[in-house]
Amino acid sequence: FDSARKTEYQITLATKSLLETERLAKDKKEEAAVSSAKNAKSHLEKALSKANSSKDLSSVKAEAQNKLANIQTFLPNLKMETSDSVDSILDELAKKVSELQSKLQ
Repeated sequence: FDSARKTEYQITLATKSLLETERLAKDKKEEAAVSSAKNAKSHLEKALSKANSSKDLSSVKAEAQNKLANIQTFLPNLKMETSDSVDSILDELAKKVSELQSKLQ
């Protein structure tokens, strides 16, 4: 696994955490939803770190961009289902998504 693949993998893990956040929010499990959202943020931070240390992201560029676009589309819908404490984390997530998208240009 090179840094490029690790970048993509962290984006995948962030996506899974966001889906878990949605499920927990629907189940009214606030604390767990916050924790899951924080995990998603952590995965995106790791992805950004790996992207910054990668010499060449071309092998994962298209797939990573697609996954980030999906996250970007999903976040506003998720915000409608979550509390303010989760919303603030999702706002930070949106910034990380933008940073990663810029890195992958």
